[in-house]
Amino acid sequence: MQIYIDPSPANASGHVHIPAMGLREMMPPGMIHHGGSGSEYPCVFMVFHGPVRVLAPDRRQWLPAEHHFIVWDREAEHHYGNEASAWDHSWLRVSGRWIERLLSGNLLPLGVPIDLGSDALPFHYMRLICDELRGRVRQDPDMIEGLFQIFWHDVARHLSADRAMRRTDSRLDQARKFIETHFDQPFDLATTAEQAHLSPAHFCHCFSQQFGVPPREYAMRMRLQRGAQLLANRELAVFQVAEMVGFADALYFSRLFRKRYGLSPNQFRRQQQPKLVPPPARD
Repeated sequence: MQIYIDPSPANASGHVHIPAMGLREMMPPGMIHHGGSGSEYPCVFMVFHGPVRVLAPDRRQWLPAEHHFIVWDREAEHHYGNEASAWDHSWLRVSGRWIERLLSGNLLPLGVPIDLGSDALPFHYMRLICDELRGRVRQDPDMIEGLFQIFWHDVARHLSADRAMRRTDSRLDQARKFIETHFDQPFDLATTAEQAHLSPAHFCHCFSQQFGVPPREYAMRMRLQRGAQLLANRELAVFQVAEMVGFADALYFSRLFRKRYGLSPNQFRRQQQPKLVPPPARD
């Protein structure tokens, strides 16, 4: 883990300035809530390295953000974390006229997790920026701006290519939807590949390229994620939850669940918190 705090904020550039950042900062189980109108919180770039949820800007739903990248605008409200297990993330705060112009260009969605296939791309640039900051007595705004420009355009280019791939190969979307609607059944590679009209080997390669994980792993994540949701119903026994998400063996379900979330199903159930109640409207 590396943490950077600007030792001389009085000398900050009004053009682009990073007051603080952290790489792979470990956090205990729980949710973080900060920012919001009037907070004077700067723009935040963040990437999550494990299972985390983020509250959508409309505060109506929680969005999965594992290995996702997110950008919050100045004074945006941030609510994220994992109440069931420890988690880690990398982040940086940035302010200045240049970054505000950058965000106003609408090249990326703000306040929602962005799937780049993995956390590798944003973490690579954050590490470069951190190395630059830690190697200088005072920030070089030209260098920081240059790194941000490359970072920003590489992310935008990746998203553009990803959208093009999704448009030109709807067969993989069809297979993905098949997995999501049959999560309660044992995964069968040949049957799933048939939905995309591809051979199993070619299907595995294309699916991994487009969605960042092999199809079998994607199916397993869907089953465990649905299992975590069902555990909120305390009238269901763990073996019933296991059966509902396609596991004939409750012990095997529990073992995979612990590996995924760091807790047994019963421990996860005990640590569930009440649903978030929106705060009262400000005067």
